[in-house]
Amino acid sequence: MTAWLATKSFNKIFNNLAKEFNEDVSNIQIGIYYKNSCHKYVAYTNFVKGKEINLGDYFDNIIDLAITEGSVDSTIGQAGPRYSKELSEKLNKSIITDDVNIIMKHKKDGELPYAVLMIGQEKQRAIDIETEFLN
Repeated sequence: MTAWLATKSFNKIFNNLAKEFNEDVSNIQIGIYYKNSCHKYVAYTNFVKGKEINLGDYFDNIIDLAITEGSVDSTIGQAGPRYSKELSEKLNKSIITDDVNIIMKHKKDGELPYAVLMIGQEKQRAIDIETEFLN
């Protein structure tokens, strides 16, 4: 059930961003970055950084907003410290939370987005949202 709710939430966010930017949904990405260890969201069009966004602005009703805050914001959005620890161990150097970025790209309606863990502009690995956050 959680995966279904998260999928519905992500699809709504991507589709509403596409309408706002007057772009095909396949050209929209959502980034998560950390500033002072707090997560922030940014919209991209064709991997060009657009603007900082609040996920709640892309829903029509309070129920969708509550689902998003529960299934997206409090899971993948809060993963920065975990990923900085993982990458510090993997790379054998200190990686702070503010160094970590996550980029998500729409797959298709009915599926969770592609997600990639990055340090700056350097891809580290793919993220399986369902396995890592929803199971």
